[in-house]
This record gives sequence, C-alpha cells and structure tokens, in this order.
Amino acid sequence: MGQPNIGKDCDMLNKRAIAALLKENQDEAEDFWEEAMDINPNHFDTKVNYEMYRWKYALISDDQLVDELEEIVFKNQHKGHSLHGIISIALGNKEMGLRILEQFNQQDESRLVEDPSENLRRKKARELAKDIYREAIQKKDDFF
Repeated sequence: MGQPNIGKDCDMLNKRAIAALLKENQDEAEDFWEEAMDINPNHFDTKVNYEMYRWKYALISDDQLVDELEEIVFKNQHKGHSLHGIISIALGNKEMGLRILEQFNQQDESRLVEDPSENLRRKKARELAKDIYREAIQKKDDFF
C-alpha cells in the first residue's frame, strides 16, 4: 500500500464538503471539512472554505474569521494576500482592504517580470483582485 497523498485527500474532502453544502446538508459538509482539517489543518482551500462557511452561518464572528485565516491564509502571498483585502472590505474595513489590494497588485506586477511561469489559478486570482480593486476605486460611492 502506498503513502497517503495528504494534499489530494484534503482536496477531495473539501470538494465533498462543498457538494454536501450545495445539497443543503450542512452536517455532512462540516464532517468532511473537519476530517480534512484533521488530516492537514494548514490546507489552504479547506481552511478558507470551512472558515468562510462558519462565518456565513454565524458560527464565528468577524474577528474570529480574521483570526482563523491570519496565519495560514492571509500570509500566503499568492492567494491569501488578495483574499485578505477582499475580506477586509466585506467586513467593512474598506480603507485597509483597498490598501492590501493595492499592495498585492503592485507586488504581483513586479513578480510577473521575475517569474513568467505563473500558473493559471494564480493568474485568475490576481485578475479578480485587480478587478475588485479597480471597481472599488472607480465606483467608490456606489461600491461602499
């Protein structure tokens, strides 16, 4: 029997949790997420989805959401940094969120010159963060 693939196991459980949630089976979704977190509490996608789920359904507060995502998610410069900005805006801290997105966009541009082999997922995340930032700056009065 081969070695377990922790990343793929967590990915699979995370996707099962999302599927269960789409079928309105919250208990099953929570079970899948908790199993994934037991395997790897630092799995990025599982951590984001599970904590966002808990926040959406008022199982944790705004402050708890930020605390839960701080170490593993927000410090990830590729995906988490822009997510930090977006979540800050969603939580009502628009100035901080816009500042984070602006920093992310500036860092990301310089990174492209050094590393043109960015994968598609990072590129999409970067484009989404830029779109949100531009929209927020252009339509500030409507956006907030």
